[in-house]
Amino acid sequence: MTNVLHLAGIFAASLLAMAAPAGAQGDCAPQTHASVPVEAGTPYDVAREELAAEGWEPALLDPADRPEADAASGNAPAFLDQGFDELVACAGTGLAPCRFEFTDSFGNRLAVVTQGEAVEGEPLPAVSQTFFVCEE
Repeated sequence: MTNVLHLAGIFAASLLAMAAPAGAQGDCAPQTHASVPVEAGTPYDVAREELAAEGWEPALLDPADRPEADAASGNAPAFLDQGFDELVACAGTGLAPCRFEFTDSFGNRLAVVTQGEAVEGEPLPAVSQTFFVCEE
């Protein structure tokens, strides 16, 4: 059990590191991109609609490309059950962060990170931050 908790903690730390690059949105913000209207605190489903209205499209991931652990961890089942296949990963511990990705017509990638527990009958977890995904 201790090993499982240790691995869950490592996964959560990895997701948070992946979700919060140094400088967040400003470090690699492209010169030309679709508007990013989403504010922190917006429930994910509302934020997704706002992004779509500005031309951002979900970067759909083939379920076969998503590791089984990512599809079952934390809030992942709640998001995937609603067809949010742009989900990259969720952590099942801590603030329960999840990361989603979108693309725009300029070829940019935008990451949207949520935090909070998904509870049936309540609004979806809220956006905590957005940032552009830098070229590696």
